[in-house]
Amino acid sequence: MGIAAIAKIEFPRGRWLDVIDKLAANVTNDDKCFRLASIECLGFICEEVPLEDLKRESKDLIFSAIV
Repeated sequence: MGIAAIAKIEFPRGRWLDVIDKLAANVTNDDKCFRLASIECLGFICEEVPLEDLKRESKDLIFSAIV
């Protein structure tokens, strides 16, 4: 859950936004554990970060990764 705490602080400052891109890209990894860990991290971020702090593109990437 540490990743969500960092995102909650950094996203409103406009920093560390590329973590969503990287986690979303990880869901296509061959390693099942790696994929699940990335999806879990995205879920923690969704729980902690207010939606207004996420860009539309980030929301779309999260949704696509989870689906």
